[in-house]
Amino acid sequence: MLSFLSEKYQTFFILMTATQPFFQNVSKNNELAPPNVTFPQNRHNYRILPDKYEINDLLNILFDNDIPFEKSGAIVLNTKKTAIEAYNLLSSFVEADNIFFLSGWLTPKSKKRVLKELKQAEKNNELRYLVTTQVVEAGVDLDFNWVFRDFSPLDSLIQVAGRCNRHGLDNDSGIVLIAELQSKNKRGYGSYVYNRTLLDSTHQILNKMFPEGTFSEQHIPELISEYYQEIILNRKVTPSLLLSLLKKGEWENLPPLFKEEHRQVTLYVEEDEEFMPILNCLLENEWTLENRHEQKRLFNQLQQYAISVPHYILEKDCLSV
Repeated sequence: MLSFLSEKYQTFFILMTATQPFFQNVSKNNELAPPNVTFPQNRHNYRILPDKYEINDLLNILFDNDIPFEKSGAIVLNTKKTAIEAYNLLSSFVEADNIFFLSGWLTPKSKKRVLKELKQAEKNNELRYLVTTQVVEAGVDLDFNWVFRDFSPLDSLIQVAGRCNRHGLDNDSGIVLIAELQSKNKRGYGSYVYNRTLLDSTHQILNKMFPEGTFSEQHIPELISEYYQEIILNRKVTPSLLLSLLKKGEWENLPPLFKEEHRQVTLYVEEDEEFMPILNCLLENEWTLENRHEQKRLFNQLQQYAISVPHYILEKDCLSV
């Protein structure tokens, strides 16, 4: 799409990313960054464990790998359920006031509050632990001395690692510890969220390039290149039909951008005294074109209390936030 706009309107686009994807039909001469460019200092080192574990093993994993609990850290899980379990495990070991939680089961209002508290704790150089899901992968400016990450595709691992010694303020290199957590039926939690091919390709690339399981941030450009060579150039992942269908004008056949295995239901959470007045105003007033702007403003406020929940969870009446 960008190539089409550039050609038709003589427009230039500059794309910036920490994990650059593979672009087909783009000349290498268009790359502005020097080859294998890295951060001026090595901010963190990666350590990948070869075994598979259950969520109840989490604290032992951290202890056995000398995670410095006297420093701030983040634990990033693949599912909301395992994030809650990890939060409960960590709560039994460290002070509750030092633990923060983020996931898709928090309302936008709660997420903003937690992020604000985290930034303030970081500014005050206070000890803090964050248990979260992938919501911290992009667009969140948080910094920790160590990070634990449940196994995921390579680009996701790198995005999360960007929260480890992010500003390079720790004289010691941060630790990015990666292990594959699995359910009781031996299925990795990553497969509930990510494409199996991407997970397998990540395993293959890491085992081939770093069989000992350790590497530094300086190796990331080389890893990324090998990763996209594996999954795209070797045709392990086929291109989406989206672009060809757009060109043909077959709008009715466009595939969904995001695959949803379960129907999502919007749930509104009454978490403070401001919620009911907004809801009542929306329900009790008669809305017309003349006051549509006010209706939209109130609805946007209401969305700050909304979360999306798979319908089967509500049907089982077992939602735990």
